[in-house]
Amino acid sequence: MITATVCIYSGRRNPQWPIAAKEYDKLLLTIESLPRTEPQEQPSLLGYSGIIITGGEKLLYAYKGVITVTADDAAKGYIDKEGTIEKQLLQSAPLLVREEIKAMAGV
Repeated sequence: MITATVCIYSGRRNPQWPIAAKEYDKLLLTIESLPRTEPQEQPSLLGYSGIIITGGEKLLYAYKGVITVTADDAAKGYIDKEGTIEKQLLQSAPLLVREEIKAMAGV
């Protein structure tokens, strides 16, 4: 199962929702067509710190205009100008999850 997780809590389960394999594949193709940049690690901070997609062949992490794709212990970074893909991922969440995200993270 491919899962999107919004990182907003510390010590509590973060909101999650499933992503269809077809959508994951489409997302990966879109990301890998973007300009390259340095990959980033998830910051250790309170509040919103990005979205992680797990369960597919690659781990995806989107935060502040950079998408990091990790596979086989190698990470590549891609520029998500304007945070477009990150925003689309947040909008793909079920309504109750979007409301929780909005209330806690202000995104």
